[in-house]
Amino acid sequence: MIPVADYYRTTQAKRRRSPGRKLYDREIRRVVRRNLDRLEHDTQTTATVTREQLVNLLELDSVASYRTAGDHALQKLVHDGVLAAPRRLFDGGPKVFDRADTLKALRAYAGA
Repeated sequence: MIPVADYYRTTQAKRRRSPGRKLYDREIRRVVRRNLDRLEHDTQTTATVTREQLVNLLELDSVASYRTAGDHALQKLVHDGVLAAPRRLFDGGPKVFDRADTLKALRAYAGA
């Protein structure tokens, strides 16, 4: 007798399941909530924050195991409308985020 459907044990089925978007969002929110006070403390004397500073101070690299995970997580926050898009202060300069707006938006996003 030939089985009609494939049968997987529950443990095998769990391994085959890919992580969902909700899990990724939850992990980003948890990391932001945990490191938001550090971001606020370390950037008190500046009016703007660069992309690299946000990734390092919020420790967004811990969200996934590959190298550019922090930059991808930050870009996801910009794409989803959590953060305003970065702007240039002068021609040819690096793109920066406004510190006050960024902190306000991240506090609302993390629920802190």
